[in-house]
Amino acid sequence: MGANYTIIRPQSYYSLLLGSMINVNLTRKKILLDLVGLAMLALCVLTVLALFSYQSGDPSFNSRPMSGHGINNWAGPFGSYWSDLLIQSFGLASFAMIGVLGAMAICLFLAKAPHRPILLLVGGFLLMSGS
Repeated sequence: MGANYTIIRPQSYYSLLLGSMINVNLTRKKILLDLVGLAMLALCVLTVLALFSYQSGDPSFNSRPMSGHGINNWAGPFGSYWSDLLIQSFGLASFAMIGVLGAMAICLFLAKAPHRPILLLVGGFLLMSGS
């Protein structure tokens, strides 16, 4: 008698990574939400690094670096320009952007896309500009 073998076909890239024992039914929408959430989380971490290491002597849109003065921002040249743009535009309220980006990233990772993401982003912008 021949042996009966069952072929388990993974349904997503998660089951490829986690093994065939986990039956995960994901859609393209969930994968897209994960990727957008990951991008927002990366931007949130970059913003934290840029804002907490902000120095006015770093190069920015409205200043040139002094001779012999390198970029001291932890996020590099992008962080120098990004933090200066936020500080010049919103002041200390730019630290609220960390919370807005973090909240959006957590919502997207939990597969609970905000019902009105534009409203959340506009509300976060108004929070920053009103402070």
